[in-house]
Amino acid sequence: MKIAASKSYELWDAELNKIYGVLKQNLSKNEMEALKQKQRQWINYRDSQAEEAFNSVGRGTMGPLLEMETKASLTKDRCYELVDLYMK
Repeated sequence: MKIAASKSYELWDAELNKIYGVLKQNLSKNEMEALKQKQRQWINYRDSQAEEAFNSVGRGTMGPLLEMETKASLTKDRCYELVDLYMK
């Protein structure tokens, strides 16, 4: 299950990078700077949520699974959010 969660995260992360690349080509310099700052904040949020999910079950095999599932879910949501905000 952890492998599937990791694969899901990798796929959504690759998609996020594609979207970010398109935005980089199409946004103004000021818009891109604002997005970079928001993206850094979002990465911190994603990582803290993943860490919280990991820690919520204590030591064991479920922690890494929940961490990856959280990262995948939040990254998927971020993809849709960026498309909704900038690509309509």
